[in-house]
Amino acid sequence: MSTLFPVVPETRLEHPPLTEVVCQVRFPPILRIANEEPAEFQELIRGRFPDMEKAQPVQIQLSAPGNPSASEVEPRPPLFRFIRHEEQLTVALTVNFYALSTLRYTHWSDFLNGLRFVNDAVQQTYRLPHASRIGLRYINRLTLANTGTDGRDELLELVRPELSATLRGPTWDKVTDMIAVLSFGTPPTQLNLRYGYEQAGDDGPALLLDFDCFEDDRLPLDDLLERCERYHALIYNAFRWCVPDDTLLRFQRGRQ
Repeated sequence: MSTLFPVVPETRLEHPPLTEVVCQVRFPPILRIANEEPAEFQELIRGRFPDMEKAQPVQIQLSAPGNPSASEVEPRPPLFRFIRHEEQLTVALTVNFYALSTLRYTHWSDFLNGLRFVNDAVQQTYRLPHASRIGLRYINRLTLANTGTDGRDELLELVRPELSATLRGPTWDKVTDMIAVLSFGTPPTQLNLRYGYEQAGDDGPALLLDFDCFEDDRLPLDDLLERCERYHALIYNAFRWCVPDDTLLRFQRGRQ
């Protein structure tokens, strides 16, 4: 997929403004995951993800017309989470997807190594035939604290004016929330950019830059890492288009 974003070399940031990075691989439902505990899978990853949580989501169906007293609670397949707390790194597994996510992102190579490890364990345990969707998402939140800015106007100067134009000027200075979505590409590969603004109480204003690159198709898994490398490159180039070089310096080593 080609975009209008210029290709730039990657700069490693000491203080990236990321709140979460997640890669999700969806696949045709596997009843074995729904019907038995993933003990074999846990043994393969327990050395790196020692803690486990199990959630049993429910789906509440609303009352049917003509029978307002009738409601139904339908259990959904369990969701297992395997956690490495010191790195805020989590593997999620359920009947039709697995995911790797982190709240403490360091660098793409570190995340990719974790994804390789988890994918190998999933394949060894469940032998997935293919994926139905593969997605990589980077959620950035620029705040007064992590950018070292003093107020709303200075914060808006940190992104390209095309993104902040609707928030500038006296007409818009009372806006408390704004979200917009730009979609690039055509199926199967797409990139969605969600950008927005929020006035978060005592924390002050914040800007959201949320990049979601994904494919929906019958996708082979033997080139998963190469696909994710491409997604990452697209996301990074989009991020660098949104954030000028002067802003990037605020996330480098030495920022107070």
